[in-house]
Amino acid sequence: MIAGFNAIDEGEIAFGDKVINDIPAHKRNIGMVFQNYAIFPHMSVLNNVAYGLKARIALNMGDWRTAADAAKLARKDYPIMDEDDWKSGFNTTLIPEVIWGSNVITTETTYFRSYFYLMCNTFNGSQVRNNPKIMDKRLYAQIPDTDYRKDLFLKDAPNSNTSASNKEGGWENNTNPLYTTEEEFDAEIDRLASVYGWTSSHNTHPYMHVKMRNKAPGTTDPDDIILMRSAELYLIEAEVEAMLGNIEAAQAELKRVGE
Repeated sequence: MIAGFNAIDEGEIAFGDKVINDIPAHKRNIGMVFQNYAIFPHMSVLNNVAYGLKARIALNMGDWRTAADAAKLARKDYPIMDEDDWKSGFNTTLIPEVIWGSNVITTETTYFRSYFYLMCNTFNGSQVRNNPKIMDKRLYAQIPDTDYRKDLFLKDAPNSNTSASNKEGGWENNTNPLYTTEEEFDAEIDRLASVYGWTSSHNTHPYMHVKMRNKAPGTTDPDDIILMRSAELYLIEAEVEAMLGNIEAAQAELKRVGE
């Protein structure tokens, strides 16, 4: 009933002073996990995700200190991922930073494809194959060159889309001085396909990301779906401190995620 799987027949269910009886399930900002089989075997539901969900709910309710306290408990024993993990594709719940996720199995793959179809540039779906997802170049320009996360955004990828790029795609419209001939332009497109595994039908575009990648690039095989990471909890703590006017404390929390 709390998560909305069953209707509330009588009485009231409340989070703090907020009664949720008449709030649609998709707007309650809560989730559900089963005690058995759906959590990491060495953890309990409480340690696995409950504090993280509590932090999310408290943040939305403006209960700042409760949100920060729950976030600290939720991220305990979940270290921020290192460079290798960050560049691994975000396709498995085995990354040490992952607190909660769905382990997708063969019989469930159809139901999870839309997640990858909309945001994974190596997935073989028309949405990303025709129109790869990109980063705003103004945001990219603010990332220091020393930040390894910048490597996962391909600033100089050729714009190969001749039909949906405001007539700016293709060699004829190339403005990148790195490519002085059509052969160089096409060679880079082929090189990127060989490195990241997408098909010859995939378009490339400047600033496209390769952050999220399925394990079998160029296919429609989806992988695990990450639902909660320790980085999120640090961001919650930072937002709490900022809302309370503790700017230096907020900056310190952000620094943990940014370094």
